[in-house]
Amino acid sequence: MKRTFLTILAAASLITVAALPLMSAQAKGDRLAQELNLTETQQTQMEALRDETRAEMENILTAEQRTELEAAVANGENPRRALRGLDLTNTQRSQMREIKDDKHEQMSEILTPEQLTQLEQMRGERGKAGRTKEGGKGERFERLAQELDLTDSQRDQLQALREEARAEIQNVLTADQRDEVEAAVANGERPRRALRNLDLTDAQREQMRTIKEDKQARMAEILTPEQLTQLEELRESRQNERGNR
Repeated sequence: MKRTFLTILAAASLITVAALPLMSAQAKGDRLAQELNLTETQQTQMEALRDETRAEMENILTAEQRTELEAAVANGENPRRALRGLDLTNTQRSQMREIKDDKHEQMSEILTPEQLTQLEQMRGERGKAGRTKEGGKGERFERLAQELDLTDSQRDQLQALREEARAEIQNVLTADQRDEVEAAVANGERPRRALRNLDLTDAQREQMRTIKEDKQARMAEILTPEQLTQLEELRESRQNERGNR
């Protein structure tokens, strides 16, 4: 539990320096080190800075806030957004600003001016990509809702079903596997493909199949027979389009 929480904190860049969330998992740390061409000394210093930040952040949040943050991320919410959604006191916000300023200053002493510039560019590109992905998911659902002519009630039920499925899948995966999926998606890979590429155990695969079958059965109760037929036709059409590319 504590390890999972610390991973969430490391990913929540709202109150950490720019590089820290990118190093929340080993895969991200390796990629960042390569992209910035960090020396071994710099990597060691950045790891120490990250660990120090984690400890300071943990001391600021209450037990209830830590639980709330973990639950939000387990339900598929972005760690940054989950952290922003906490009901922080003015004192907590002030303490977090101090942490951010202090760590940013320390990071500036570790990285070269060129590396800092490159890191800022990376942040901008990934932030833009993340906003595009989030917008794309919303647009795809809205387009599907229009094509199937969903009622408001059906929209709400499908949204709730999707969130429930996401939370259940999160619970099936280990912390390392969740980090691996997150890193793959951050690199532009589709979430479904990232999941398929995981080294899942037989038990995990069985749990995944159960979740899928359960959600399909419940979706069949939400949509009309005509909508289900139309949905299957849309899926086949899009699969054919991808196959012809």
